[in-house]
Amino acid sequence: MTSWELSPLYRHSHTLVLAHSPHLVSLHRDRLVLRSLSTLSPIRSWTLPSLPHPLTSFAASPNEPEYILVYSAKQRTAWVVDPAKDGEVARIEVGNEGCVAMAWAQTGEGANPTAMAWAAHHLHLSLFPLPSSSRTPSPTLQPFRILSPKHSPSPSSSSSGYSFRPDGRFLAVLERHQARDVIGVYSTGSSSGGGGGEWALVKSITLPDPTSDLADLSWSPCGRYIAAWSSITDYTVHVFTPTGTLLATYTPYSSLSPPPASSTSTSSSRPSARSKPPPPPQPSTTPTTSAKPRTRLDRSTNPYVGLGIRSVSWGRDGEWLAVGGWDGNVRVLSRHGWEAVAEVAVPVRLSGGVNVWREPPNWVSNTRGHGILSYDPVPLPHSLTPLPLDLSRPNPRMGVERIVWSESGRWAAILNAAFPNTIAVFDFSSLLALASSSSSSSAADEEETPRRPSLHTILLLSPSTTTTSSPSSPSLAWQPSRAFSDGESEVLCWVSGEKGFGMWRAPGGKGGKGEKGVAECVGIPARGDFSAHSLAFSADGEALLLSSSLSGASSSTGSNGASGAEGIFCVAYPVYEGDEVHVPGGGGTADDSLGAGGRTWTEDEQEEGETYL
Repeated sequence: MTSWELSPLYRHSHTLVLAHSPHLVSLHRDRLVLRSLSTLSPIRSWTLPSLPHPLTSFAASPNEPEYILVYSAKQRTAWVVDPAKDGEVARIEVGNEGCVAMAWAQTGEGANPTAMAWAAHHLHLSLFPLPSSSRTPSPTLQPFRILSPKHSPSPSSSSSGYSFRPDGRFLAVLERHQARDVIGVYSTGSSSGGGGGEWALVKSITLPDPTSDLADLSWSPCGRYIAAWSSITDYTVHVFTPTGTLLATYTPYSSLSPPPASSTSTSSSRPSARSKPPPPPQPSTTPTTSAKPRTRLDRSTNPYVGLGIRSVSWGRDGEWLAVGGWDGNVRVLSRHGWEAVAEVAVPVRLSGGVNVWREPPNWVSNTRGHGILSYDPVPLPHSLTPLPLDLSRPNPRMGVERIVWSESGRWAAILNAAFPNTIAVFDFSSLLALASSSSSSSAADEEETPRRPSLHTILLLSPSTTTTSSPSSPSLAWQPSRAFSDGESEVLCWVSGEKGFGMWRAPGGKGGKGEKGVAECVGIPARGDFSAHSLAFSADGEALLLSSSLSGASSSTGSNGASGAEGIFCVAYPVYEGDEVHVPGGGGTADDSLGAGGRTWTEDEQEEGETYL
């Protein structure tokens, strides 16, 4: 990859990239616009019927046929629209109990598209299978209900409480029945083929500890394991098979927990008539504290502050399970025994062997968003300053926020909330080599192989000039790359509220230089105000959707009844060496690309559709 081409800017209320087609659907007020993802030229647009309230959910189905789900919580109605037709496929009335969130089920091949609706107060999760082909709206859809889901998707929380197996044939839901957490495994009916079979409960998994308070669960990429982890007040990870067999329970701080209750203790506090009175306490020969204060002291050690797991992410093929805690450490569990084979963290002191890059200060205003600039290398040693820790807050700025694995499984990008403008990239090649040779190598060879992942790169970002509130961590994603076929390097992209985005090309391919890789920032030459806060790659990795946060969300609705909240988005296209450049609204070669020298859009191109000036 040598450069990037950028599209003009467009207004939107919500944006998304359809997963299985080269289309982009944007919502602007009460109008849906279907565009070609490669050219962004409008293909079709239509107005949603009766939309007097702001929208709550806007999503595209992950499988064929590709439907669009539009939901308004205040109106308690969801519309399902087919982009290939001019009209709605179905309309879902959620009922008087209300609905806090809606999403598409990730069902596999052969199953009908299914809409998921979470009722208020954790009453039930409704699954609405939609007909695969329908020309008229279906006002009455018979849902399959899952009672008492523990969590529901929320923008303010990363926990969703459900997970689909990668092939879409089974769904695992975290439920709460009789004051006890239960994992329900449901069949999506994908295996019946063609007809889209019925949903059914196939297994109910009980936890080993009846007092467990689980926060979320996740199916492994290989589909053989289900990981479920505890809430913020505990550090426990359970690994199950889909049949309910408990493979392991990982608790790194189990030695600091209070001892369990004695088996001889009874539920009643009244002493037995035949029991002897307890002996008087014996005087101690050494001046020590009592057992109770000593236990409190043990639980207040520096590495452990009473908080548990913050983020969990599966590695490639389910070989690794990375667990990020509120203590700032990432523990990597291996599927061979489910023990921690490595523990990494963002260090405060950086010494030799680490590549440190710093974003050029004020590069957007100095270049006016034109061109690609390299990050500045930082000499070593170098120190990082974490944010001051305020434990009086309900969610202090500490702990591992995100763990993002690359497609090959070699690289993992880690975000620590204590370092909001820092991205740490770890190299897991030693563990990959160890896993691939574990079956054939001898014990002596395994001892010689380094087991610990190495910190490869630290990316220091400049604080966003457009953010006046508390600092927020950047949004990042790995490009679904064609590196395995064309020898290109794996690419990590991120946005942090600036008028552009950053990228890091890993070493080892044609794009990465030497063993350090390449860190660059790409500007967006737009005349209007634009600050990218979120990003998402298309399924093939040939388009990067950059979007700003919605502004005016609290404003009153306009005359058309739509929400006054608006955002801006654009699309970036990677340009590889030797490829022709196909830019929305124009063409050219790699030499006229935005990344090489910049390009000025014509007035017709900027005014097309909902272009923002």
